[in-house]
Amino acid sequence: MLRTLRWVMPLAALLLAAACSRPDTWEQFIRTADAPGGVYAFEMDLSDSTALYDFTFYLRNDKTSLWTRAEDCSVPLDIVWTAPSGESWSERVYLRSGDERGRVEPYRRDCMMAESGTWTLQVTPRDTDRGFRGLGIICHRHGTR
Repeated sequence: MLRTLRWVMPLAALLLAAACSRPDTWEQFIRTADAPGGVYAFEMDLSDSTALYDFTFYLRNDKTSLWTRAEDCSVPLDIVWTAPSGESWSERVYLRSGDERGRVEPYRRDCMMAESGTWTLQVTPRDTDRGFRGLGIICHRHGTR
């Protein structure tokens, strides 16, 4: 019995440790009231240098929003990526407007990060004075380079 416990206990500990791995998908939503100066800042742990990443935005508007046909409207997003080293890249993209139920829009797929570590993504939506409630991001880690 004692001999069996000598290898069962370490094996159980190893299995428990393996079950505590980092999730492959995470998300964060920032309400408009929590975005100082209208800048939505997301910190993302992209330290797995062998992984590919997908990024998806989602947004939500008030039910009483002036956007009555959300499919026909878009929100310009000024985006700044800042690498762990401090180097930055910027771009402007357009995201279709959401409604009170929200809208999910793919942003980038199969990204290979130039540096591993914690990246900062700052997003500044423009023309959001019509019931904009907030912005979220979904990050999915998958595959390998």
